[in-house]
Amino acid sequence: MDRETRRQFEEFRRGAGPIENQVIDDLLDGSCDRSGFLQRGAMFGLSISALGAALAAAGEAPLAFARSNRLQAGGRLKFGINGQPYGAIEPYTFNSISGVDVAAPSAEYLARITGRMVAVPELALSWKANSAASRWTITLRPKVKFHTGQTMSAADVIATYKRLTDPAQGSAALSNFKGVLSPDGISAGGRNTVIFDLESPNAFFPYLIGSTSYQSMILPASYQPGTFISKPQGTGPFVLKAYNTSVSATYDRFPRWWGGHTPLDGIDSTIYAALPAMWAALLSGSIQLVDDGFDPSVDGKPNLHVYALPGASQGQVAMRVDMPPWNDYRVRQALAYSIDRPTLAKALYGKRGTIGNDTPFSPAYPYTAKVPQRKQNLTLAKQLLAASGHPNGFSATLTTGNEQYKKTIAEVVQASAKKIGIDITLELLDPSVYYGGSPTATPWLNAPFTVTTWANRPTVMNYLTATLITGGAWNAARYSNPKFDALVKSFAAAIALKDQRKYAKQMQLMLLHDTPNLSLAWAPITSVGSTRVHGFPLLPIGISMGKVSLSK
Repeated sequence: MDRETRRQFEEFRRGAGPIENQVIDDLLDGSCDRSGFLQRGAMFGLSISALGAALAAAGEAPLAFARSNRLQAGGRLKFGINGQPYGAIEPYTFNSISGVDVAAPSAEYLARITGRMVAVPELALSWKANSAASRWTITLRPKVKFHTGQTMSAADVIATYKRLTDPAQGSAALSNFKGVLSPDGISAGGRNTVIFDLESPNAFFPYLIGSTSYQSMILPASYQPGTFISKPQGTGPFVLKAYNTSVSATYDRFPRWWGGHTPLDGIDSTIYAALPAMWAALLSGSIQLVDDGFDPSVDGKPNLHVYALPGASQGQVAMRVDMPPWNDYRVRQALAYSIDRPTLAKALYGKRGTIGNDTPFSPAYPYTAKVPQRKQNLTLAKQLLAASGHPNGFSATLTTGNEQYKKTIAEVVQASAKKIGIDITLELLDPSVYYGGSPTATPWLNAPFTVTTWANRPTVMNYLTATLITGGAWNAARYSNPKFDALVKSFAAAIALKDQRKYAKQMQLMLLHDTPNLSLAWAPITSVGSTRVHGFPLLPIGISMGKVSLSK
């Protein structure tokens, strides 16, 4: 590091708060690698210059920025959406990624989560936390226009988040914000400043106001529920012009987009209920890009490019701990030890899959601790069953959707369990049935034994608060452990990476013992597209089409 850069770096550290200095200390003392530092630094609002100076101080290579080739102008992208949207296209009640993909070209978030699990500003310009990470001040990007023509302000952001956090509104985002943010904690600090006062400290808050909470697309304060399709009201690069329910969607360029002139004239999306039909359309050239999908058979195909990064998407097997036989942890462990995880990962993702370890802590997260990897052990599984009072096994019904991904997981679980005497009958439901009904009746949350797929989450907090804490909105296993709940709060408030890893390890070991859910394989973040598609950023959740172009 040259003298002037060193001087500027030391000056920054003197003026920085305790959180920013802690993130830098984690890099300098070796607790955090380069990738983890960039992720955490961006999350806590460090500038590009501060990130670069810290890397130089640690002896790392400087930041490098790829030069973009001149974008091709014009053309319409043919986009394939995987799966039917479950319910209306209403952003604050979204419960499926397919619905998000319908809305995504025309609506945006305060923060965007990149494929490298970094939260970066989108409609926000910057953010800053107090020393306890209990108050976050968001500075908004100025002069952002809605498709209605009005300029975005703090009032629009506040209205959006009050809707998301008000239990009376029925937002699916409540699972993310429960115990973190209430409607009373949102206020304006000026026309372009929003202040979030949290119910409890949360060092991961920028992820919650980003595309991780995919229901949090910013809409005007005047927005009326049910009008997203009939009246374009987003801020995105494309205006939704037509939507044929669960069939197709059409978008045209928004000429007043804050991000500039989009290379594409528009997008024509086709929605596929069945994956084979979508892959056939891609191979034939009928569509040019698909999001959030992968089939090993497309690897190596000419004229196709596979976008892939390590991820945290998973198929989760939930066992209701409040109902026999799953109310005995030994039964749950026995099933876990029966599974051949490498074979399942290969069946699902080919060479790109990573075996899971029955916790939501993906290897892609910088704070995931090293704990023993659970492996197939049929002898131990049978011993556990005998100790639980089931020496001859038992019968059970495994309920899930009939999509191929869930079906494959269910079939592997069924075949594995048979080896230790558990006779599983599969109940394969149409997705509209599996996810349908009220929270107290829908099969995916109430059946005794289920397989549910989870889209990639850039922070583990979403899994912890939604699926594992007592009373979590999506806690299909009905898991309840006060010690675990306390660890989640401590983990959320931890600033130092070593503290996050300490709490993560305790939670991972606790879950390996209790085993309310099975996480059997981690999916990579994947998309597949024609080699004619350029500038497509692979994201963990949702799509960003503003810089995409097509070559001839």
